[in-house]
Amino acid sequence: MSFSGHAIFVASVAAAQAPDAEFVIYPVLDAKKLTTSSWELATTMVGALDDDLDMMIIALGGATADGREPLILARACERTSGIVKVAALGNNGQDKAAAPEGTQFSELPPNTPIWPAASSTVIAVGARNEAGDAAAYFCPTLEEAPWTDCTAPGVNLPGFFLPGQVWMAELDVVAGVVKVTDRSAVFPAPGHATWSGTSFAAAYAGGAIAQKAYSQGVPVRELADKLFWEDPDRAPTTYDSAPPAGLDIVRFMK
Repeated sequence: MSFSGHAIFVASVAAAQAPDAEFVIYPVLDAKKLTTSSWELATTMVGALDDDLDMMIIALGGATADGREPLILARACERTSGIVKVAALGNNGQDKAAAPEGTQFSELPPNTPIWPAASSTVIAVGARNEAGDAAAYFCPTLEEAPWTDCTAPGVNLPGFFLPGQVWMAELDVVAGVVKVTDRSAVFPAPGHATWSGTSFAAAYAGGAIAQKAYSQGVPVRELADKLFWEDPDRAPTTYDSAPPAGLDIVRFMK
């Protein structure tokens, strides 16, 4: 079903930006339910220390009942502090006027923190619209999610997908279940598609940061520090000054 192609699509978007990078893919989402637990994600993050990573692209996230960061995820972020982490801001935006007809919106309010993106130790990546001048219709705005650190293209991005007949599925966020519909489409081998979401914006941003570090011959951690950590001599960029195909740094991390 369609959500089974999420991981390969994320990896291909990142690889398009960072063709010189090496990738390790950690499956943490249940293939049928598209859900996981804080414990599963946290233990996978800490276990990844054995692979000596420079960066983690976390193309998923979840909300909590009290809005607070899960303790286990906070601890995992601390344990992996030497690794640059970029994560999807969340697809709980509500710009219905800009959305295509028939769009299904998340039942989560747009000001709901999505973890681990909302963590102070993680680079939270939102998605811009195709014009590059505002948040995508499914992405919370900067006012709704002030913990956003940067934005990247996230609408109709091209990437690798599943080849053959794929059944379309829909995610019920509140119930935490995926429903397979009676709609399907055939994707000629090797499988290409276009997809929209903050998962793919995060993949784009992560790949762009990694490639920039590689081209400059510096560690990814050093490059990320230069880009995102507070500097009194410069200010964050804005939607107006960001090229449509690039990163827009909207907040410095302290």
